[in-house]
Amino acid sequence: MYCPAQEVFKNSSTLYNKVKWLLKKHGEGDINVGIYIKDLDTGSVKFMYHPKRLFFPASIVKLFTAYEALNYLTPEYKFETAILSSEKSPQDGQFRKDLYIKFSGDPSFTYQDLKGMFEMAGVKKIGGDIVIDGTIFDEQHAAPGGFTWDDNPFYYAAPRSAIIIDKNCSEATMSPANNVGDKAQLAIVDPKLLDIKNNVRTVLPQKQDCPYKSKYLGANRYEVYGCMFNDRQKAVKLNFALQDNNLMAHNYIDKALKELGIKLKGQIKFGKVENVIALYTHKSAPLKELLKDVLGKSCNICAGSIFKHIAAKYTKQQANDDESEKVMKTLLKEFGFKGSFIIKDGLGESRYNLIAPQSVVSLLELGYKNPKIKSSFINALARYGLPGTLEFRTLGRQKNQYTYGKTGSSKTASALAGYYLPPSGPKYAFAILINNHTLPWEKVKSLEDKILHTLLSKNPSKSKTTDNKEEPQ
Repeated sequence: MYCPAQEVFKNSSTLYNKVKWLLKKHGEGDINVGIYIKDLDTGSVKFMYHPKRLFFPASIVKLFTAYEALNYLTPEYKFETAILSSEKSPQDGQFRKDLYIKFSGDPSFTYQDLKGMFEMAGVKKIGGDIVIDGTIFDEQHAAPGGFTWDDNPFYYAAPRSAIIIDKNCSEATMSPANNVGDKAQLAIVDPKLLDIKNNVRTVLPQKQDCPYKSKYLGANRYEVYGCMFNDRQKAVKLNFALQDNNLMAHNYIDKALKELGIKLKGQIKFGKVENVIALYTHKSAPLKELLKDVLGKSCNICAGSIFKHIAAKYTKQQANDDESEKVMKTLLKEFGFKGSFIIKDGLGESRYNLIAPQSVVSLLELGYKNPKIKSSFINALARYGLPGTLEFRTLGRQKNQYTYGKTGSSKTASALAGYYLPPSGPKYAFAILINNHTLPWEKVKSLEDKILHTLLSKNPSKSKTTDNKEEPQ
């Protein structure tokens, strides 16, 4: 049988041994890690470790979504949300027929934007119904192989609908009660959107953790239970996903009508816009600004909506995850990407997502060398020590300011990928993917930073050995 030649790379023995030492000391044994770092100017590989092994990438997936979006939609692209009618806007604001609101999956759309559309359209009275149209996406709001039931309460699991208002989440705060044994004090920011059954008890401080848990009850209702230490000084901020997307949209619109004094004769319904005139169209900030939430803050609903929006625009049909995956593969190939990957959701939620470290670096290299998207792509990433997912992490003062990164996290996986771009000297693209670990969050993130710090340091030895060559994969 013919076997094609496979790439063999010899790492620096000293660098290899340092990385292996870090994995052994801080990784608690034979941890499953993939590493790849490449010089962006010379194209030479500085270090690799299982570069072609497929890993669950978590939010590293968002790099692929951002690269696809910048190339296909362009950095200046804006999402549109429109209020429409079958009749022209009357001077008195008295609409006699139905009014429509068409959503497109704008991840930045807010409740204030919704109120502003009614005001800009001059609406004072609606003789028919309000029809909400979110049909640009299908009704499957969770990713295939995605979050489980115990993730439902959390903001990162907010439904990926075309109808997005304030990221489909609502907040509450919790503080200890004055007396031990009493229920903690719960304050819901907007009770019209969110209902919480509070069973959290105030207890004395103890050595063991004080567990706090929440459970989704349906219809945007939650139960919170467990305990809270009575010595906590600051209120705990809670951010709940509004899983019933239609109920959320209904309540937001009803709230806006009441606050603006708009009379509605009919009902708030859901349907499809047909043969209507746009009264007012709200436009988002440019895509290059929205991607700062996607990459810098790792916003799940933002990346998921962009993933589907691209498919809807490309196919001119209702978007779903299967078609979005096919469109991404087609477009990335068209935009020069040759690596292998499996991406099911565009945000990193699905456990079916698989990517190799070498493929991540290949994508980063393309983004760096494309002048049309380079600045938008890089500037959307997080920076060490600055607000975002890398705010409380460090590589040391000198390296912090030149390192741009995208993080990835799940219960058993962690990842870090990005660029090191100093004003002089070698510039690198890197990827570190860790799977199936049992480390605490702080330790696995610290391990990533230690590995990256070592990789970015000058290679202490130019000697090559054959005992540490990377296994062909």
